[in-house]
Amino acid sequence: MHKAGWVHRDNSVGNILFHERDGKLVVKLSDLEYAKQYLRDDKGAHEMRTGTTDFMAAEVDVMSYQFFTTKKPKSSAMRANVFDFADRRGPSVSLPELNSIPEFRYNPMHDIESIWWVLNWF
Repeated sequence: MHKAGWVHRDNSVGNILFHERDGKLVVKLSDLEYAKQYLRDDKGAHEMRTGTTDFMAAEVDVMSYQFFTTKKPKSSAMRANVFDFADRRGPSVSLPELNSIPEFRYNPMHDIESIWWVLNWF
């Protein structure tokens, strides 16, 4: 989902389905009503807090970046790594200035944190 440029925005124990097929565990995500394309200029910033509160990423809960740094990377190679995902999205994506905090947007790391909260639920 993330490789295709989408974020789920509502990972929770109720939205992750498990079943067995041919002796293998199959996991699927359901409830895609809040799914959204990531980093699309025409979509703007994340308009509202979405998701299931118990499994929500900390930054999404407060709707602001808590771990964003404005320090400049030491080299251009480091900057490329920091913004690698955005760079792969194409020329229509504008990267934030390193001395300012961009508008809050839900990103793939928020989905990953939500999955971490789900795993801790069990």
